[in-house]
Amino acid sequence: MDEVLAAGDADMIALCRPLIREPDLPNRLRSGEATAAACISGGRCWAKEMGQGIACKCEG
Repeated sequence: MDEVLAAGDADMIALCRPLIREPDLPNRLRSGEATAAACISGGRCWAKEMGQGIACKCEG
């Protein structure tokens, strides 16, 4: 992501689905612990009961 932003190829990058599965992803990317999101963009994010958020159904 840093390379894309530094090259001027994008003004910003959105992380929506990956954050559903890995809420700590930005911190892990910043620290170097992670280099990519585990999210496969499977489109199977689902709402739990009202008021309890969203979860990833692609998790094993």
